[in-house]
Amino acid sequence: MSFRTARHMARNATVRCPTAPQPLYHVTVPMPVEGMEGWTARVLCLQHPGGEIEVFRPLLKYFKAHPTRSSSWQDTAAQAIGLLWDYSVATRETRPNRGARDLFRDFALSLAKGTIATDCTDPTGLYWPSTPYARCKGLIKAIEKFAGWCDYEAGSGSPLAPDYVPLIPQTGEHVAAMIRWSRLREGSMLKHIAHAPRSQPKSIVEHGREPAGRSAEPVKFFPPEHAARLIWEGYKIPGAELEANVFHRYNVRNMMIALLDGWGGLRRSEGLHLWVQDVVEDPNNLDHALVVLNHPAESKVEFTDPISLRVETMTRREFLKRQYGLLPRNDVTRGGFHAGWKGMDLDPRYQSCVFWIDPDAGRLFWALYWGYLNYVRTPIMAERIKAGGGDHPFLFVSIKGDENGEGSAFPENRTRKARTNAATRLRSSVSVSNTRNTQAPRRMRCATCTARRSKRRGSLRRSSRRDSIIATTCRRCPTPCRTTTRSARSFGRPRTRY
Repeated sequence: MSFRTARHMARNATVRCPTAPQPLYHVTVPMPVEGMEGWTARVLCLQHPGGEIEVFRPLLKYFKAHPTRSSSWQDTAAQAIGLLWDYSVATRETRPNRGARDLFRDFALSLAKGTIATDCTDPTGLYWPSTPYARCKGLIKAIEKFAGWCDYEAGSGSPLAPDYVPLIPQTGEHVAAMIRWSRLREGSMLKHIAHAPRSQPKSIVEHGREPAGRSAEPVKFFPPEHAARLIWEGYKIPGAELEANVFHRYNVRNMMIALLDGWGGLRRSEGLHLWVQDVVEDPNNLDHALVVLNHPAESKVEFTDPISLRVETMTRREFLKRQYGLLPRNDVTRGGFHAGWKGMDLDPRYQSCVFWIDPDAGRLFWALYWGYLNYVRTPIMAERIKAGGGDHPFLFVSIKGDENGEGSAFPENRTRKARTNAATRLRSSVSVSNTRNTQAPRRMRCATCTARRSKRRGSLRRSSRRDSIIATTCRRCPTPCRTTTRSARSFGRPRTRY
């Protein structure tokens, strides 16, 4: 068999950025097999560091043992084994003393995260982009299935499983031996990222019966009667009462995060993964915000390739790395850029929409969103870029005084501080207990409704709230007595997250 390279690219050919790992030291060719009329196999040819070419015959035997499988199944298995070979050859000099177990772990991690660093360098020379989770899982599973077949077919005395496994693969037989060796000792190449078992082993020490049962801890919640005041009084900017622009009187960013957590049911860190384009107007409810939660790494994003001028699709992890030199915030373990992501029920596109407990919250969020973009985020990012800082797509950014610098992605620990400061401002006039928890009301009341109820008591005049943000936004107000009753009933009820 002759090993031919690809033809020269025409000068007018379109240059496209690869969105998947490309072969470097291997090639796959569909070829007919003697004795099996009408059936073709995806033959894997491996190139050794010295230039020799070898047909990986164990994989060909594997395909012949499963003649009814589809061609896409063959393509996946051949690509997985070929990429493993490329990674083994490319990293043979950088880590010569690495064992087979470490090799498989590093390969699985490089396949999922990519080999390109945020500064666009790659010491391996492979220049692999990050692989989507579903595809990465399929490739790893294909290798494990092949390893299981080798283990089943070979037996204990087969040359495919020698007692000594070379650290650097030199032949196709050695590759099969290392795959099978790793399976016998590790079970799965993705074991290092697997979750802990649900049932943990009991202690080997017998402690006897517990002397007393444990009572349920009290549910922490925010008092419903102070929910509206938390938004409109807790997030006021001190000393900015005379600002002409109403969006400069309040900390609009913290108000939006509070709406997402309290009226949208999000965790404290989930809203920090939002990009600017993740908020759109609800087509079924105009003047209301439709907030789309995307997986920080696996959700797809479309962009126009500056070279080919074509619309490309890639994961958010890969887009952040290529466009901004950043990683997904949940991939960073520590520091102000880190934001947790526990997971939620996502659709096949790794997306989920926020459903507002009160429709008026969606209306208020939409008004705050446009004010925040026009008067807060855009000027801050312009100053950041002018000063030499990098751009990023995250919606919530730091303002002056934050330790991470103006315009950086808003840190997670600041959300708790902002909520604590807002509750502290309320304590100056009213006693608010159990404010450490981020539980928020089921029903939001606007400032106009609050003024209506307070007018009878003479503590607050409606005219003092005519220029507030929500006074021009909330045009439908529920009955005050019914709203108060509904909030009081549902506010103390604990929520269950799945």
